[in-house]
Amino acid sequence: MATQRDGFPERDTHPEGSPGDHRQTIRRSLRWKLGIGAMLVSTFPLLLTGLLLLDINRRALVTENRTLRLAVADDVARTVTDTLTSIRDDLTALTLVLTRTDLPHESRITLALALVGSSAWIDHVAIYDYNGTLI
Repeated sequence: MATQRDGFPERDTHPEGSPGDHRQTIRRSLRWKLGIGAMLVSTFPLLLTGLLLLDINRRALVTENRTLRLAVADDVARTVTDTLTSIRDDLTALTLVLTRTDLPHESRITLALALVGSSAWIDHVAIYDYNGTLI
């Protein structure tokens, strides 16, 4: 007995235990199984892709971190080398002034004090004579 509602015929309803009811149960379980299967088939590749992308990003971060640390270490090494070279040059000039024998002693000390005052890296220098006395 089919009745019409809203212009569409209703499906025939079978009493419980009839063959039509059994087909509906089989269809629902088959649809449910297909849905679960499709979900599993699509979930595992997505999960695998996500894990692979996480690993690639982790490797990229490690590489970038290592590159940054090497760049900082290189910059520090260059700065220290430049500073030590400048200090060596200032001390060499000071040594050359103090060891000049053609200048009087007072002139050498005055020039040495002027070199120390003009140096960006040397704050003070202690000058001793041959006997170990502070000049």
